[in-house]
Amino acid sequence: MWNSIKKHKGFLIKLFVACVCIFATIIFANHYLEQKKLANYPYEIIKHEAELTYSEFKCELVKEVKHYIDSIAPSSSLNAIAVVEKCEQYDLDIKFVLAQGHIESSFGTTGMAKKTNSVWNVGAYDNMTVETINGKHKYKHPDYSIEPYMQLLYKEYITNTKTELDLMAKFVTKGGSRYASNPNYEHLLLAQYKYIDKHTKIAYLQNEMRRYKIISGS
Repeated sequence: MWNSIKKHKGFLIKLFVACVCIFATIIFANHYLEQKKLANYPYEIIKHEAELTYSEFKCELVKEVKHYIDSIAPSSSLNAIAVVEKCEQYDLDIKFVLAQGHIESSFGTTGMAKKTNSVWNVGAYDNMTVETINGKHKYKHPDYSIEPYMQLLYKEYITNTKTELDLMAKFVTKGGSRYASNPNYEHLLLAQYKYIDKHTKIAYLQNEMRRYKIISGS
């Protein structure tokens, strides 16, 4: 047996060295992966905390928007969560959206909006009746009128150089047509916007929600 071992001594040494190398490689790889994991750990914590904080601010914002809508029109069926979600999707100032929804129809509870469910009266003009309004501007629920209104803003009113704030000074299309015939429309809109800004936490909550969304990388 000793002779057999001596005969294969070179092979056994090579086998031993190979095993040692493999074992060392495994240990090194595990150590490297563990260090890499630890290096990323603080970032993952920050990201997770930012996601949680973003969600908290969003929940608070929904509550604040609901409170405002209820204070103006308790019978309105417009859902605060739908308003917040769409404003986030279209990157619109919630105060502006609420101010216009308020003066247009008290959130779907006054005027033709009671029958069309078009909170912002998109497609409704002076001297029109509910019957003469295009069917695409009549909705089963006020929530369905949110996105068409926002799409209209971007299609006809908001540009790279014209924001919601600019519209409160001169609410006209790219071609110069007014949103409303009332000459005091902008004044009414701006006054309501300022009221919301002063008496609610909507601006603060929306800004914080946006900030933590950026931090979380969502």
